Amino acid sequence: MKNIRRIKTVIILLSFFTLNLNAQDVSTLGFFASIPVGEFASTDLKNGGGFAEPGWGIVFDSRMRQEKWMKGLYFHFHSTYQWNKMNTDLIQELYTKSSGYKTTISESKYSPIFTTVGIGYDYSITDKISIGFFPSAGVVFGNTKAFTVKVYDDTDQLLANEVVNFDNNVAFAYALSIDLSFEVITDLLSIGLYADYAYSKQSTDVDFSTAEPITSFQKLQYINTGIKLIVTKK
Repeated sequence: MKNIRRIKTVIILLSFFTLNLNAQDVSTLGFFASIPVGEFASTDLKNGGGFAEPGWGIVFDSRMRQEKWMKGLYFHFHSTYQWNKMNTDLIQELYTKSSGYKTTISESKYSPIFTTVGIGYDYSITDKISIGFFPSAGVVFGNTKAFTVKVYDDTDQLLANEVVNFDNNVAFAYALSIDLSFEVITDLLSIGLYADYAYSKQSTDVDFSTAEPITSFQKLQYINTGIKLIVTKK
């Protein structure tokens, strides 16, 4: 049922965007380096560190405005998808040290989708250069890859073999983005330098193959920076 609700939410958001395509003024597509920060990047087992590593992502924006709005003011649709590996090598090392038993953990990764909307403002520095500020709020669809935990004794006999599955719940998210754009083709194409900070606190239902399920909370915190192609519709 949770997956069905998520799919419905995505369909509603995409339908909203599609209905506004004819009013679209600016579309952007870009790529970025994704840098986890805060608790999400922490490697502290006791305090719920996320062990998230730097990764990559793609960003899509759409900006729409009404003629009566002040110059530079936009409605802003913002969406990102990214990949960040979980440092399971370090996790297994820490578990081995703390438990005294050899522990191995298979590869895992985070692949969240942030979708937010807000109001943005573009300020023209020169005829060819502008800077934009875009605060937005919306939802995040967290995707955490399942992994396997194996524990061995001193003779390498398998003591435990646990599969850990993550069912991330849809959560509220917000983002603050900034673009510095340089016009390449007048009134048509610009190249932008892009950065944003994204935050969410999501709950996750964690299921185990032999143990009782639990619900945990995790902060997703990123600083993303990269480059965009910006297409203007006049």
